[in-house]
Amino acid sequence: MFVRQLFCPATAVLFLAVIMSGCEYHREPDTLIKEGYDEAEMEKAMADARKGAHHFIAALQAGDATNYAVKAPIRDKANGVEHFWLIKITLTNGRFVGEINNKPGIVKNVKLGDRYSVAIDEISDWMFVRNDLMHGNYTSRVLFPLMDPDEAQLMKSQMAALPE
Repeated sequence: MFVRQLFCPATAVLFLAVIMSGCEYHREPDTLIKEGYDEAEMEKAMADARKGAHHFIAALQAGDATNYAVKAPIRDKANGVEHFWLIKITLTNGRFVGEINNKPGIVKNVKLGDRYSVAIDEISDWMFVRNDLMHGNYTSRVLFPLMDPDEAQLMKSQMAALPE
């Protein structure tokens, strides 16, 4: 589900808030999207994000952007895999370390606010904001067809082109 009132053309980072927010009145977090998207396209988006992670690392090390986040697949043997945005990112020994910023909807082995680390080559996405444009966020672009057309167009206008 996407919440219209969270979008503001002045700040692309609000899209990240939508992706990462969980509303209290839902049984499952709004971040949990189980169907309706092209799975092959999503797999390609995740692979492209991993290939382009050096762009994220360069921005993180330069400190010339804001709202750095990486998406980490977290596995729970009993329940499956769920992808979480990590915020407050640092890079240590080839691993991103951050704080889980959405409530679990599938896995039971982590919770909102937990610290978690993921290897660079295991991330499923990354993003940061520079000059009011969101960079990266490959996987969310796959979800545009599921959105209200006006919301999708607004979000597209807030995103930088993907790096080559």
